[in-house]
Amino acid sequence: MTTAEAEPGMVPVTLAVPAGRSCQLVYFQDRAEPLDGPAVPDAGFHFLAGLGGAARGRRLLRRAFGSAGAAKAAAKLATGRRFVYLLTADGRVAAGGWCTVGRCRYYKVGPRGVVVGPIWSDPAARSRGLATFGLRRAMNELIARGFREFFIDTEIGNLPCRRVIDKCGFGPPTALYHR
Repeated sequence: MTTAEAEPGMVPVTLAVPAGRSCQLVYFQDRAEPLDGPAVPDAGFHFLAGLGGAARGRRLLRRAFGSAGAAKAAAKLATGRRFVYLLTADGRVAAGGWCTVGRCRYYKVGPRGVVVGPIWSDPAARSRGLATFGLRRAMNELIARGFREFFIDTEIGNLPCRRVIDKCGFGPPTALYHR
């Protein structure tokens, strides 16, 4: 069962999710100011945008996604509506995520809304704050480019991701959907 905190003057909502049924929690944040937070020592942050970003980051994309995956990632970046951020630590790609502007196949977003995800981190690099650091830096990069509406979703049982989302200021979920 999931209970969302109610805003003043609003009625709280409790949703019952049937046992064995997976659902995604959707979070929204309207933010014009950058997020503060600690840096992660010895972590490199890379934000790739457009074909130029794909060209400059081609080695990094190959390390993250393999040769075929790097070509697919470059094609996504070439659309101008997709961005990828990658974090490097200990000589490898340790975490990252995609950001898509103006579209989501699961829920409605505005033409300037940014849908973050999927996000991931290498199991060997978890519990170091990389996912939180990366998401904050990516949001700050997008805020600097004039974006302010952010959406992110995660499976209801993914508690580590829900903690990252909370640390990045999203607050309680605003919707859910079944996959």
